[in-house]
Amino acid sequence: MAFGSGYRRTALLVDFDNIYSSLRSVDPAAARIFATDPMRWSSWLEERLGAVGPDSDETTPRVVLHRTCYLNPSTWGSFRAYFTRAGFRVVDCPTLTQQGKNSADIHMVIDALDLLAHPTRYDEFIVLSLDADFTPLFQRLRSFDRRVIMLGSGPSAAALRNTCDYVIPDDVFIAEALMGEEAVAVADAPPAATQDVAPTPGASDPLATPRRADPDRMRRDLRNALVAMVTEAPEPLRMAFAAGKLRDRFGPEVTAGQWAGTGGFKAFVQSVADERLACRVRGVVGFVYQPGRHDIDAAMARAEESSARPRVPQDTERFAGLWADAAARVCRVLGFPALLPSEWAGIFTGIADELTAHGFRDMATLERVVAGSAGELRASVRFVGVGLSQAGYDLASRDRHTARAVGGCFHSNMLRLAENAQLHLDEPDHVALRDWVLGGLIGSP
Repeated sequence: MAFGSGYRRTALLVDFDNIYSSLRSVDPAAARIFATDPMRWSSWLEERLGAVGPDSDETTPRVVLHRTCYLNPSTWGSFRAYFTRAGFRVVDCPTLTQQGKNSADIHMVIDALDLLAHPTRYDEFIVLSLDADFTPLFQRLRSFDRRVIMLGSGPSAAALRNTCDYVIPDDVFIAEALMGEEAVAVADAPPAATQDVAPTPGASDPLATPRRADPDRMRRDLRNALVAMVTEAPEPLRMAFAAGKLRDRFGPEVTAGQWAGTGGFKAFVQSVADERLACRVRGVVGFVYQPGRHDIDAAMARAEESSARPRVPQDTERFAGLWADAAARVCRVLGFPALLPSEWAGIFTGIADELTAHGFRDMATLERVVAGSAGELRASVRFVGVGLSQAGYDLASRDRHTARAVGGCFHSNMLRLAENAQLHLDEPDHVALRDWVLGGLIGSP
């Protein structure tokens, strides 16, 4: 594809109800920023997402020429002003059924097809929605050689993900586009909306005005803490993860002081880089690492492969039980991680213990606590956490959580997703999948 006039023409279509509800279930503070500061994350999409597609060129800038937000006015109309102020066209999509279904998906499809025939040739479409109904639309857009980018979250439909050129990981979107290092205060939301998405107890309020620390002292303390973190890590650390750990340790004064006056986490790392600390960024993939000790090239390659169009898991050869065939098919069709029964049990137990002991704070905290230092496990913990949220599991309940309750809900959701994907499972398959996902919990409460 040749990009005329030196830039990439982009259309941005946002299913507000869908994305906001999903964010609110995993990170209320991030949901609040999504709803009240669309300029922040839309600028991130335009300026920092990076090039997508086989002819991608990092030197070709992305320009979002069309921005539309589809929103239910009776429920979320109080957020309209934030989007109109940010240059979005807002389309009212009121509830049409007793089940609460609105017409956003139909409006989005019609608008996308109109844009496909527009005299301005849009090179790519960014669609923020987790609705699998968009699969035929994405197929049509790609057949006309248009790039398609979507926001991914947990066990979303494999067919939808596989029709995209790029899936933005939801943890990257939350950490960088919403809660990123350049976070700034945004205007107060309307009272009703503010109450609806109030931060969880103990969480820092992104709208609060934190105290500012001495830049030189903060710079020194941040650097020492980051060097210690990188030195202890067995492999390069994701920049979003490292920045989040530092914010957790030093509090909101980190972002209030613009990372010791440097303007952002990347700029901060670059300003203190030496033989013990460095960073490398390509698109939305970024790591901090120790030169000479960490294999940064291998880490970048793994991250870019996992961020590309989803592939069939390659490590299902680990499967050797009676459940192996059914589990491999679920991994292939639904994109589930290729875990062993003992690994599923460890995640379910870790989630139950954390929710019982401390309650649900946000998905990033749940990942860090359950996965610990096992960086590769974090994606699987998030997969389970988001799947539980989508299945209606009450993560915020202060009742005692058990590994069996967590695993049972996740297992039921897996079967529902398999049915939706028309993955045929007979009775032996159901037994095998129960043994695969829940077999490691034998003897657990």
